[in-house]
Amino acid sequence: NPWRDSGIVPFSTIKYFSDNKYWKKWFPVEVVAESFPGQFKNWFYSLLVMSAVLENKEPVKTIFGYASVRDEKGQEMHKSAGNTIWLDDAVAKLGADPIRWFYMKANPAENANFGYNAVDETKRKLLTLYNVYSFFNTYVKKEEFPSNIKVKPKNILDKWIISKMGHLVSFAEFNFERYDALKAVLAIEDFFINDLSLWYLRRSRKRFHENNPDKKEAIAALYHILLSTAKIMAPILPFFAESMYQSLRNGSRSKMPDSIHLFSWPKPEPNETHLDLEEKMEEVRNIVSLALAERSAKVIKVRQPLALLKIKNKKSKIKDNYKLLDLIKDEVNVKEIIFDDNIKSDILLDLNITPELYEEGVIRDFIRSVQDLRKEKGLRPENEISASILVQSKLKIILEKNKEFLMKKIRARKVLIGVIPDNLGKGQEIKIKVIKPITQ
Repeated sequence: NPWRDSGIVPFSTIKYFSDNKYWKKWFPVEVVAESFPGQFKNWFYSLLVMSAVLENKEPVKTIFGYASVRDEKGQEMHKSAGNTIWLDDAVAKLGADPIRWFYMKANPAENANFGYNAVDETKRKLLTLYNVYSFFNTYVKKEEFPSNIKVKPKNILDKWIISKMGHLVSFAEFNFERYDALKAVLAIEDFFINDLSLWYLRRSRKRFHENNPDKKEAIAALYHILLSTAKIMAPILPFFAESMYQSLRNGSRSKMPDSIHLFSWPKPEPNETHLDLEEKMEEVRNIVSLALAERSAKVIKVRQPLALLKIKNKKSKIKDNYKLLDLIKDEVNVKEIIFDDNIKSDILLDLNITPELYEEGVIRDFIRSVQDLRKEKGLRPENEISASILVQSKLKIILEKNKEFLMKKIRARKVLIGVIPDNLGKGQEIKIKVIKPITQ
């Protein structure tokens, strides 16, 4: 009987009869991972029965059972139905690691509906982390990598992101050890999308520019985060984590292991986590979310500065923290913040745009447009350009007035500003030309 034979596996494969001392070292085994629907009435049952008869003891500490793989519509895959996806085809088209990440995000108690579209969505999310990693490679030279992996942050954003990473490491470890990869992977994904990319990097980009006095500290913090992320993702994404690590690894540092898979699981440093700071930053982000939603509802671009933001919470923990208030000012693009319990809503924006605010908004708009063009051409931060701009006459006056500031921000050695006749509408044209060759 095949089920009797398979039920005796914990004894026949680890020398129960021939070397009982060796057998005791390995019995019961740590884990069995198998499809639950296919095995619980057969193999799992026979394992337990055989062990109860021979040793009156469970044969395995943990049985990890999971449901089935179906197609994207939830139908069983069959060659005759034409909905089967072969492993080699899937790996060739999607890559092995995105498929792993997809499976780890699936609830093992439910069927996983596998397909190219589903894994493509997973790849798009992983691309967010890849873009952060690419940003680091673009703005940081190898010789600028920190000489000490341990980091002692002073900037409030660095302290926050490192604290979030410390809690993430502990959370992921706890859930991986309980075989709950779903919770661990979802937490890691939420971290690199919402915390690392959409908040930390958005607020830290300027710190990576040349001659920024804070650049060295920003590099050390982001390096620490990327290296720690690679370590905790390595069990699930072995190839991606290894590729990222080899790029981050400074070959001259003999103390760094040859592979990401030779690291121990990371441990947060003492006094590295700050729950109070994380709670305050959560309040900051909630306020920013409300204010940006209000701007969107009133169709006012974020690059258009506003004079005032009122917040209805005089007991706020961030009220006297100027560093956190400055984050709100920068993200919402307001000049002043006031806490006022007399307003009706949670936040209130002053939507009156003065001529001075309008002028500043025009300059910000053009800087962003040129930066987008630089990105399209694949330019690095050190590449200088010349630019020609055609605008309406009233905008030309504003640009000429702020020409020196504009040139500095877009790294232009020369800027020519022409006029589009008013009768041709409100269009504009921007052309840029590289002066220095792209640095490889």
